[in-house]
Amino acid sequence: MVDLHLHLENYEYTPQSIAQFLLHGSERGISEFGFSEHSHHFKQFKDMYFRNAILDESEIGEFQQRWLNQGEKSFIYDLDDYVELIETEKSKGHPIKLGIEVCYFPGEEEFLKNLLAKYPFDYIIGSVHWLDGWAFDMKAELWQGKDVDAVFSQYLDHFVQSIESRLFQTVAHPFSCQVFGAEPKNFDWDQAFLKIALAAKANQVAIEMNSGLAYRYPFKRITPPIGLLLKGSQLACDFSLGSDAHKAEDCGRGLAYFHRLSQDLGLNYLVNFCRLERIEIPLKDEGLI
Repeated sequence: MVDLHLHLENYEYTPQSIAQFLLHGSERGISEFGFSEHSHHFKQFKDMYFRNAILDESEIGEFQQRWLNQGEKSFIYDLDDYVELIETEKSKGHPIKLGIEVCYFPGEEEFLKNLLAKYPFDYIIGSVHWLDGWAFDMKAELWQGKDVDAVFSQYLDHFVQSIESRLFQTVAHPFSCQVFGAEPKNFDWDQAFLKIALAAKANQVAIEMNSGLAYRYPFKRITPPIGLLLKGSQLACDFSLGSDAHKAEDCGRGLAYFHRLSQDLGLNYLVNFCRLERIEIPLKDEGLI
């Protein structure tokens, strides 16, 4: 199995940290490890966040100012150092991939295209964490007074735009706007699933099966919702796997379930990537734990 969604943010950027993920992941049947650090850790992305985040005197603005300006891991690393670490460890024969998880902001496509092209990524994960400058998954209290239906509709629009940008090989944790358990009342789920699946198929972008919300947040469910998995499988979309592990002991967590679910859905393969090129991984019973 391949785990394409691993974060080093709670560790030093060292070979020893990578070794911890390989140790724990191998115990869960992971044979290839994709590191995909968040873009907000790197200095090269700082201007993009400050161009788009709400940073006024509102409760949201003040919270986000603190997070962006004083966050323990915000914009403290150089992207070149991260790339060098992963590429060096890969050259030693370790079964790892160079990835990155990039926050998608509408209007930043050209900036991202030019920046990301400078590096030899195996894959780039697109994720929607921000809506009109508001990071919806940072603090549950900031949902107070929000029109949940409007948030979900806007999330859907941004998510589809991220796919259509063709900046990414796969898109992370669909409908992570449920992170704190928000439920819309008049949201057309079936139409939303169809819209995402059609965009993913047309633009050759994989939909990520992500277990992270199930064990890291109050919303104890996998992403994407089962309805999107069904629609995507009906349209023969590509799917990738990611545990969203922020700790080495979570590497591969929940992916055996996705592997079995993929078989139940009638999928013939999952996808991996090398230097932005898609690779099919045939599905088969492997005695996974």
